[in-house]
Formats: sequence, C-alpha cells, structure tokens
Amino acid sequence: MKGNNGFLFFALTLVLGACAGNFAACSADPVIPPEYIVNLPSLPVPWQEMLGSPHWRLVWLNPQGIPQSLETAGGGKTAIAAASEWATPVLAFPYWPGRGILPGEMRPAGGILPFDTSGSKLQLSWQGGVEAWFYRELTEARNTATGTIDTTTLNKRRPEYFDWPRFRTLMGSDAVPEAIRDDPWRADWHDIAIRTVQSGFDRRRITAQKGEELLVPRNALAKTGDHGAEGPFAGPSPFAKPMFPEPGVGFRFMVTPRSDTYVSVEGILRVSRGVWMWNRR
Repeated sequence: MKGNNGFLFFALTLVLGACAGNFAACSADPVIPPEYIVNLPSLPVPWQEMLGSPHWRLVWLNPQGIPQSLETAGGGKTAIAAASEWATPVLAFPYWPGRGILPGEMRPAGGILPFDTSGSKLQLSWQGGVEAWFYRELTEARNTATGTIDTTTLNKRRPEYFDWPRFRTLMGSDAVPEAIRDDPWRADWHDIAIRTVQSGFDRRRITAQKGEELLVPRNALAKTGDHGAEGPFAGPSPFAKPMFPEPGVGFRFMVTPRSDTYVSVEGILRVSRGVWMWNRR
C-alpha cells in the first residue's frame, strides 16, 4: 500500500500542478473528463504552401496505459480517451497520402497530459511534439536498460516522474544552445534519453545531433529543358527556415543517419548520408 499511496500522491501532484496554470478551469470542473477534444496546431507556412492540408496520425496511451492510434483528415472534431492521472504523451504526425509523404517523415506535433489540457480540451503544439517524442525516447531507453541498471534507479527515472514544466522552461532559456532553441529537432533526443536513464538529466546533455554535409547541385534536380530545381525546400522540422540554393553551388543539406524528407512545389527530395532521391512533380 505504501507504493500505491506514493503513486496516488504523485498523480495528485501532477493534476494540482496543471490546475495551478489554469485555476478557473480546474476549480470549476475538477473531474477528469472521459475524453479530450484534440486541437491540432496550424501548419508551418512553408508546409501549407507546398503541401496543403495534411492528414494526421494520433498516437497516445488510453486510460489503461495501452497504446492507441487513429487517423484523421483534421477537418472535424477528434476526441480521445487518454490516461491523464500521470504525465502522458500524445503525438500527432502530419502526412500527405496524395503526395506520398507517410506518417513520421515530417516531425510531429504533440503534447503531454495533463499540462496541455484545459477542461476537456487538449491543445497540441509543435514544441509539444518535441517533448512527447523525448518522452517516448525515455520510455524506450528505460526498456533497453532493464537488467543493466538496478530497478530502484530505473523506477526513479520513469518519464512519468520527469519534471516536464521545468523542462519546458529550460528549453526556452539561454542555458540551451541557440541552434537548438531555434530548432529543437536538432538535438539528439535518442542519445539524451539514454544518458538521462543511465545517470539522470542535466541541461548539459542537450547537445546537437552529429551530421555531415550533403551537396545536391541544382542541375542534378533537372528535367529535360530546364536548369534544375529552384526551391526553396522546406525540411522535416516545423521550426526550420526554407532552404534556398547557393548561387553556383546548389543545395546544402545537413544529414544524419536517418533519412530526411524535404519538399518544394517542384517535388520531394529524400536525403541521407551520401545518398539522395528526387521525385519531381
């Protein structure tokens, strides 16, 4: 019973913490709603102009802690029943089936319950997508570390216990490298999660992914009778600025081991280390 009481105290602390930021809503209706109406964020302008309105794949945990997903065109009201007695991530992956862009190619929006709720509404954001993704990385890192780190330490480093409000404040502060403040998807969240599970979280863990430059000449993206793609290209991160070609050089992409998707009105370019594939419209 002592362990259960500790968990209930933690759950109550989370709810009260969320209420502190929205006292009127919590005091008027302290009961956890059976469902949350999901409010999706507006698309970054480059994505909207180049791709149009997306479909969405939502991924979350239901009240029993079981993974759930659904897909929506985003035009109507979407409701989910999610676990909110403890910190719970919700991810929303935009995708464009008519353009051949699948869920996961572009970085997700998201949020963490109960911190992004107001009554029965759940507001997702692009910054929240980074946090929900880090939550998932922490979960996977803990699962991988099972058997190599003692159980007591692993239990202390559950993502449910992570101080998410403080983490949000940190991400907007000068303590984080400017490049990552401008685009938090530049951080190596997989490595940060592993080190957090192994020895605890520290702001110094927030470091950028290691990448290498890939040059794609404009004329390599040409079709018969033209001089190649003009761009600009919008990258997979909703925070990144569109990429224009350098005169006489072409497009410079910073690539990592994973494949990334860049879009323009002219087509879709997928790049990874030393390799790229161009699908011209």
